[in-house]
Amino acid sequence: MSFSPLPVKFADGCAVVSLPREIDALNADTVSIALLAALDQCDVGVVADMTATSFSDAAGIRAVVRAHHRAGELGCWMRAVIPHPAVRRAAALTGAESLLHTYPSLDRALPRGQRARDLTAQLHPVRDRAQATRSQMSTTWERLAVTCTDIAAIHERLAQAMPHEADRHLSFSQAARDHATAFRRLARKHTS
Repeated sequence: MSFSPLPVKFADGCAVVSLPREIDALNADTVSIALLAALDQCDVGVVADMTATSFSDAAGIRAVVRAHHRAGELGCWMRAVIPHPAVRRAAALTGAESLLHTYPSLDRALPRGQRARDLTAQLHPVRDRAQATRSQMSTTWERLAVTCTDIAAIHERLAQAMPHEADRHLSFSQAARDHATAFRRLARKHTS
């Protein structure tokens, strides 16, 4: 389970993240981390609850938009509750208002009953595409790991064949093995 630096509640099958009273460059990263952690914990969707938020600068709006994009990548939805006029204006000035799904209250943002089931049913094709993309990424990372392992073996043979340049080839071999390890980690990450 991921850590969230802000309060998170689960309601009607989605996560609700309560955002701070003011969001600016000093705490925008905290907002971003909390929203991304909630997305990791929830399959259906996340509501960024800005009911208590009376001020947000562009950095705060960017944090919410970043999470919105990540939700799309994961095949789930994200909504923002923005009742305060100053925050709505900041969203409009940054162009985020046309991108985000905004609601005037938390009650209106939460899916209810059949609406929730309909939204979830609509998301399954998107989620399936996202899972297929993750699978393709995993295969690509694994192929890169195999290629790096092959390159490392070639450099080890070159080190044996050319003793006067052995240090250089062994250094290249180690770098290629390090890359292979990193690519395998990425492949495992995209599998899960």
